[in-house]
Amino acid sequence: MRAPTPPGCRSRPSRLDTTIGDLDSVVWQVATTPDAKGELEALPLFASLTATETGGNVWLTDTVLEGAFFANSPSSIAYSIEGFVPLLEAALDGDPATEPAAAE
Repeated sequence: MRAPTPPGCRSRPSRLDTTIGDLDSVVWQVATTPDAKGELEALPLFASLTATETGGNVWLTDTVLEGAFFANSPSSIAYSIEGFVPLLEAALDGDPATEPAAAE
């Protein structure tokens, strides 16, 4: 029996290494499913992801920012850029110890 897919995850946990394993940064949409972050971090392959090893995980925990990120209107695009760019900059600064501040 294969592991269940965590809420909000579109890929089976056993395939994380092949679908996102080499990405420098991964944006995790967990605003509407708060338990998903812990479930994702507990997956056996999570620690081996490049984004985890380099500190490139961005946890999108603000429901307003998450909604704006996908609303695709002029005002939501501006809001998304203002809120998201600092998170992405922190995730890609090359220092795994840097934790992108939660956008809440």
